[in-house]
Amino acid sequence: MSSTIETLYNGLQPLSKCWYSKKNSNYYLIGDIKVKDSGGAYKMQNGRYATRPKIVWSQWLGEYIRKSQAIEILLDQKGNRSFTDARTIISDEQVYDTNKHEFVNVAQDTDLEIFDFDISTGVFYIGSDKGSLYANLPIAKTKKIYQGYATNIYSFADLPQEIKDITTLGANKPKPEAFSHDVLMAMGAGDITFGVELETSRCLLPQKYLTEYGFIPVKDGSIKGNELVSVPMQGLNGLRNIYHFATKLNKYAQVDASCSLHVHQGNIRVDDEQKFIAALHWLYVLLQNELLEMVPRYKTDFKVLARNDNGNGKDYCAAVPPLNLRGKSSSERYDKIFTWCNDYRPACSDFNPRTRKHYKGDVAKWNIKSRYYSLNLYNRFFSNSRTIEYRLHHGVTDPKKVINWLAITLAITQFAIKHQDKILKEKIKYDLGDIVDDIYEAELSSELKLYIDQTKGFFNDQKLMDDNGLVTTFQYEEV
Repeated sequence: MSSTIETLYNGLQPLSKCWYSKKNSNYYLIGDIKVKDSGGAYKMQNGRYATRPKIVWSQWLGEYIRKSQAIEILLDQKGNRSFTDARTIISDEQVYDTNKHEFVNVAQDTDLEIFDFDISTGVFYIGSDKGSLYANLPIAKTKKIYQGYATNIYSFADLPQEIKDITTLGANKPKPEAFSHDVLMAMGAGDITFGVELETSRCLLPQKYLTEYGFIPVKDGSIKGNELVSVPMQGLNGLRNIYHFATKLNKYAQVDASCSLHVHQGNIRVDDEQKFIAALHWLYVLLQNELLEMVPRYKTDFKVLARNDNGNGKDYCAAVPPLNLRGKSSSERYDKIFTWCNDYRPACSDFNPRTRKHYKGDVAKWNIKSRYYSLNLYNRFFSNSRTIEYRLHHGVTDPKKVINWLAITLAITQFAIKHQDKILKEKIKYDLGDIVDDIYEAELSSELKLYIDQTKGFFNDQKLMDDNGLVTTFQYEEV
């Protein structure tokens, strides 16, 4: 008898290392059950042999098992399927096959980003019959519950220390290049810290992106979806975190007229605080009409505003008043601005910039009127954070629009820092083009000016058509 034999899968092999199947009269090289592709047949745990077509590799056990012990899974976006040990399945992640009208499990190491996502039903899917999603599946809830985050969290400070640590760690990890001229934007931003609040009307963002990019979910009763707030960011990596996060959010969230984009800025160090506050306020007043051209009309439409806050007509983004400051000194301006931020109560021994106490005390933030202007200086006067907030922008998840608005607001703040005396002389009327030209290099400022003009053009056309933008704004945002 020959010492070698022709096997079905492995060619000529020593007869002593082969197994003969009486069922199909073929010889198979006997492989090691714990070594992938080491043979054509394997001795299973029950002592019986199984050939390649009957087995599948178990990632969980690190050995081959019979397909009868495994379940079918989806491997790729084209719908190719395979088998695996049931213990390698992510129990709460499945992909819907729109052509076969069924859910398919996903292996543990599969990146769900390869699949399409439907925001209405909240499922990843494959196949061409997208209509079957809406015919066979319920509409998803608009707000996602994130594990480990209490639903009554209003700020980063309210979080458990463990979540603070992993969120900060994620934000500090270096991120890849995000958008053109991100380095130039970081140069213009300087040492200012910044953060964004992104409000949504529907949010199904996977939880992993919160810690990866330094964001937390906070409570906001005025919107139907989640509000996602960044930790304080700074420099190039901070800009990249925000851009990458918004890119993910754009896939998994929607916005409507109840939503806004807010920008917070801190670490603003100046030699003369009174002059800086006076200059920033006056610069914003000068730019305010142009900034309003960059948002839909419903932001200032009294008929729309009247429906806010259960019909109480609260304006969450009121116009900044000029306060009759023309011709006043910086100290006079500062006193008037403080009075405005103290809900029109003048400073006294108890309530003043030094004590950092508002006359209303520690009431809930929504009871302090001065917080709800399009430029919010409340924290600059009354909080140790000493931040300022730009509140004007409507809801958006498009990363380019988020980052462009952040760039514009950073430029306004930096211009006020650099040109306090010039602004307070009141001899020049500025526009946004002047501001971005002064703060950023030409390559970036040119892009921003084009964006400003295009945005103003869209919303001015909207207003000319007597459209308040409650619907068409968000068709535009989806482009």
